[in-house]
Amino acid sequence: GSFCPPKCSAPAPCPADTHKGATAKGECVLETPGSASPTQCALICAPTAAAAAAASSGCPAGATCIPIQGLGICTYTAKDENEAVAATTATMEIQN
Repeated sequence: GSFCPPKCSAPAPCPADTHKGATAKGECVLETPGSASPTQCALICAPTAAAAAAASSGCPAGATCIPIQGLGICTYTAKDENEAVAATTATMEIQN
């Protein structure tokens, strides 16, 4: 899936507001290569198989909860191959 995470840091945390109908909260957990600490937000969700595509995952409408490194992050399905390639080009790690 794809997503466009906002930047974050200790003095500038992730936005506190949620998407309409979503319960997933933004957390500063994504670490880009070369950074010593997380620098981007992700919506953290429940990555169970039953909840992944359902509203019970906490993701906004149209998003899917994708399990990664023991957590789940909300992503949107890429509309075409170019978008999918762009989304997977940026390598990030979740720090928890």
